[in-house]
Amino acid sequence: MEKEQLLELGPQIQTGKREELNAPSRISASIPRHYIWIGRGLITAALLCLYTVKYTPSTTYSVLPKASPLIGTPSRPLEWGDVNFIHTTDTHGWLLGHQKLSEPEPNASGTLGDLYSFIHHMKDRAAAKGVDLLVVDSGDMHDGNGLSDGFPPGGVNGHETNKIFARLPYDALAIGNHELYKYPVALDVHKNFAPKWKGRYLTSNVNITVISPSGEVKNVPLGERYAKFKTSQGRKVTALGVLFNFANYAKNTTVQSPELFAKERWFQDVIEEEPDFFLLLGHMAVDKDHWPFVFSVIRQKHPHVPIFVFGGHTHIRDCVMLDDRSMALESGRYMETLGWMSATLPSKGKEMKFTRRYLDANRVTYQYHTETDVTTFDTPEGVAITKSLRDLADKFNLGSTFGVVPKDYYLDRVPYPSEDSVVSLFIDKILPAVLPASNPNRAGIPSIILANAGSQRFDVFKGPFTRNDQFIVSPFKNSFLYLHIPYGIGKHALKRLNKFGAFSNSVQDDDGFVASRYNAWRREQFNSFSGSLVDSHGKQLTLGYVTTDSCPGGPGDDTPHRPIPIFDAPGYVEHSNVIPSAANSTMVDVIFLNFFLEDIVKAANELRVEAEWDVSRWMPRNVTVEDAGLYGDLASNEVFGKTVEASNPLARNVLLNVSSTVRGVSALVLLVLGMLALSSGPFVDLDAMTSTFSAQSSFNDCSSADVIAKYETVPGYFFHDNPHMDPAMLSPPPPRFGLIDSSESYWTKFKATVKKLNEEADPLVSYKVVFIGRHGEGYHNVAEAFYGTKAWDDYWALQNGNGTVTWGPDAKLTALGIKQAQMAHKRWVDELHSGGGIPLPTKIYSSPLSRAAKTLEITFHNVTHERPLIMENLREIIGVHTCDKRLTRSAIHKAFPEFDIERGFAEEDLLWKPDVRETPHQRDIRVRRVFDKILHSDDTYIAVVAHGGIIQSSLRVIGHRPYLLSTGGHRSGVLPLFIKVTRTARGTGA
Repeated sequence: MEKEQLLELGPQIQTGKREELNAPSRISASIPRHYIWIGRGLITAALLCLYTVKYTPSTTYSVLPKASPLIGTPSRPLEWGDVNFIHTTDTHGWLLGHQKLSEPEPNASGTLGDLYSFIHHMKDRAAAKGVDLLVVDSGDMHDGNGLSDGFPPGGVNGHETNKIFARLPYDALAIGNHELYKYPVALDVHKNFAPKWKGRYLTSNVNITVISPSGEVKNVPLGERYAKFKTSQGRKVTALGVLFNFANYAKNTTVQSPELFAKERWFQDVIEEEPDFFLLLGHMAVDKDHWPFVFSVIRQKHPHVPIFVFGGHTHIRDCVMLDDRSMALESGRYMETLGWMSATLPSKGKEMKFTRRYLDANRVTYQYHTETDVTTFDTPEGVAITKSLRDLADKFNLGSTFGVVPKDYYLDRVPYPSEDSVVSLFIDKILPAVLPASNPNRAGIPSIILANAGSQRFDVFKGPFTRNDQFIVSPFKNSFLYLHIPYGIGKHALKRLNKFGAFSNSVQDDDGFVASRYNAWRREQFNSFSGSLVDSHGKQLTLGYVTTDSCPGGPGDDTPHRPIPIFDAPGYVEHSNVIPSAANSTMVDVIFLNFFLEDIVKAANELRVEAEWDVSRWMPRNVTVEDAGLYGDLASNEVFGKTVEASNPLARNVLLNVSSTVRGVSALVLLVLGMLALSSGPFVDLDAMTSTFSAQSSFNDCSSADVIAKYETVPGYFFHDNPHMDPAMLSPPPPRFGLIDSSESYWTKFKATVKKLNEEADPLVSYKVVFIGRHGEGYHNVAEAFYGTKAWDDYWALQNGNGTVTWGPDAKLTALGIKQAQMAHKRWVDELHSGGGIPLPTKIYSSPLSRAAKTLEITFHNVTHERPLIMENLREIIGVHTCDKRLTRSAIHKAFPEFDIERGFAEEDLLWKPDVRETPHQRDIRVRRVFDKILHSDDTYIAVVAHGGIIQSSLRVIGHRPYLLSTGGHRSGVLPLFIKVTRTARGTGA
């Protein structure tokens, strides 16, 4: 492996030696105990040294020098007309510009503050010429850069950048689709951003549903439907803002298709009056999209009025003439391009004339066209805006350095696979390093990793790899899932996925369309380029866009470039550590992103049917989405940064910051000393060493040494235990709490069975029945249903309420939730008088959260007189969501005086953190600890009232198939779990 490579992984895992390398390791009992502790202490110190490498923050956010030889010079001055426009679109948070030195990044190194200064000077020039200059934007200000996306918990994407963006003197703006994926973002734009523009933020076909102060639900325009105003030169303008026919908008927002919007009565009324020109802004491609629906309606009424159209969305530079009195311009992406349009308006003896230009967004361009220099270009407000953005970058810790990249890696400028490919880096180096570390329990299982190439969105450039780079390179937050299937199926999955294609109904589907359109545009540039590669002075042109459009007036690019190479990549890519000669029946983990879960399930099932070998023994049925397990707690947008923390001892210290040499040397010395301290035995417990340090969690973990019992589901007694039973087929709720036996004395027979099993069991084996129930509907459930899960998880769950309803801390039951608990009570009473009487629990346990405790109190009122015990570890998923933060011990005791509270229960909630959310793996661990307590008593029948997360973890702990229990137990009221408990020697105290 070459020294210059980004990832120095150390010895590579050889698939032929996988079993040996991943075999359980141990420390010889002959090693003196003090040597073990000295060794572990030294190694832990070494790991701490390595850990601090990542968290050494960078205090600056790199900024390109004000003049750079890497930036080309514009070829000619701009042409001015009677009406002139500066256009931006699809900025996606790139407000500090592109700050890397590798080509073509310097072309777009101007900041939003630089843009302000440019506009300021251009406005002055327009005033001196006696012409109009309007500044317009076509939307998509969110998603794509740490400035918009790096907000802390409780914040909203783009809220801070929108405040800075609003300091620019835009004359009109339109909304983009990225303002609508998440309701909190849309609401923030509606409440805080749109009003700043005093009627000029245009959302002609976009509405939002809001709750008024009086509690009334209203559906209103997100911004303004239209605007009518006069320019500085007194020209009358009618402006509209149109979004393309976007379908993936968040719940409680709506987008009307342009075709239907153009037929609305209000639109007909707005365009009735004739202005000097129409201004149509829209997040919609100017070519091959729905502009003609809007344009043609206006043109029918006003055949001679100029119409200026400014589009966006596809990230390209493009221009079309819809007729001889209109021009439509699209101006790129990511603060790379400023669009320029000018028009000489028709008058007596003067025909209409248009010009257009695509400006590289940098200070060289700005100074050239404003005839300023480095001493006269900056304005006080422009400098202040750039400072505000840098302060925001520091506030969001965007300059924090994960490591230093020694060379450039390209998304599509080189072929895949290749040493310089970002996709190759991601699938062949990054994921094989970090995924085993995220799920050590499955790290030894042969695996095939699959990813969609589109999950990576940008180049990785030489130099510091910062937190901001992580947002840019991998913006999508997908989880990793796995299916445990035969190798004979898994090895063909990649080919089948690529046959399907890499698109799905999601955010990435819209962005996948954009990427395909953008790449096709670039491919055409590269393949058709026949111009000179040098300028008039013989100097090689810089890399950049080489645009060909259908508008007259010569080349549209302001600065000449040579085209950027582009190569195709497959939709999906894979990395396999399975020995190619492995038998078809070898069981492997196929690991993949949840983005294409449905496609991988479809592929596996198709391949099962088509298999030419006997697959039935290893894959007896088709898989479903419910068969997919979570592979660790790592998200796809974290993997580049997390690589440095990979705990696999064969693959660590990736992306190390070279400025941390001293720490690295210290860590190496400590590791060597630690290994020597442990070297008196034949085996070294590498897993134990790495597990002594966890950078990711404040929650406890447990090793195999902590296991005191094995828990298994006893099948054949309840409908919900049948893995082939569709839960939807069970009536809500099913009779007898789901007990299969429907004879007259069904509970009598069941109790006799349980008793007999216990009497005949081995001394280390016992059988228990846990009646587990979920709380009734809480106010947080209502809020999530109203806002949608995405908006809930991203924003509303972090708040205490919405001003009308309160759900945090510790969400209470709604009126419906109380009725649901009363229904559960009735079912218990009914079953007491049926089938010989349901066995009553002799121990009852409750979550400390009010909604669960209240449900329990109502459910078991006068059913049993056992005092419930409140257990901390029965609470819902810990952290971030305010509804899951519990009350103080004193407040809980006051609210539920008939309940006991377990010993050691803290007065304050010490577990809940506003910025750390418990993972499913961590939750499973604490639920297992609950079972270790409640199932190791003499009680055979036990009741628990808790939460959806606890129930799902309980099912995993006992090896039960997934089963959704809705609030209030609507599906089954109570879920009886028939469990076989097999104690280990440790569990007996031996």
